[in-house]
Amino acid sequence: MACVLIADGSSVIRRSLSQMFRDNGWDVCGAATDGRDAIVKAQEFKPDVIVLDLSMPLMNGITTARFLRKVAPEAHLILFTFLADLLTPDDLQFSGISAVVSKLEAGKLVTKAQSLMDAA
Repeated sequence: MACVLIADGSSVIRRSLSQMFRDNGWDVCGAATDGRDAIVKAQEFKPDVIVLDLSMPLMNGITTARFLRKVAPEAHLILFTFLADLLTPDDLQFSGISAVVSKLEAGKLVTKAQSLMDAA
């Protein structure tokens, strides 16, 4: 069973995404409240997929992704944000983000995570 770590500053979003992934057969191995917490939990749980909010407290999703590439190089990183239009392809490539999903299209998140796993 694939394991996902969800990192978002909103407890409502963390709970909603956790339920959505569980409903689709995923193991939610952890939830992080900010970027630093995500790095610690990624090292502990070794998730297959990490969902990152762009605007988290303490460390944003792009900066967090750069650290995650070092501590969890096998994990697929999905940026989950309302602000996807503000990012350039270079921003994403440099940070190691595998995919971006808009929070307006949350229903596509599990499908995107599964397609990244299937392509690996």
